[in-house]
Amino acid sequence: MAGDDEGRKKEYASHESEYRYLMARLSEADNHPQDAMALYVDALLTRLSSDAMPKAGEKDELADNARKLWDKLGGTSAGWDLWYGKRAAAELAKSHLTWEAANDPLPGFEVADLEGKTWKLSDLGGKVVLLNFWATW
Repeated sequence: MAGDDEGRKKEYASHESEYRYLMARLSEADNHPQDAMALYVDALLTRLSSDAMPKAGEKDELADNARKLWDKLGGTSAGWDLWYGKRAAAELAKSHLTWEAANDPLPGFEVADLEGKTWKLSDLGGKVVLLNFWATW
């Protein structure tokens, strides 16, 4: 279904994770905690592969509910951290694109516009300028 498109694969994994999470909640409501834990495990692992982790500081309902059931079933904190905590922390720590201030001055240039007029960087001092670079291959 998702083919070779990475974006579609991740979107599909995100939907799959959400489905497993809802099935886990249903299993808990039906008093089948072991089934629910298996579904939580699947939902968490699928979510890790989808890059759909909540941002740092956001509530993580899926992990919170899974952890509560883990504790209820007798799992230890060390076991949880070994199984899921380290992987989740690594995903959240991945760097995301951010804006950085440009500290280097723009080097001088000359460019001709579509009407043949030549522009120099010095002609644009104090003005807001949008430079649109593109190419065809």
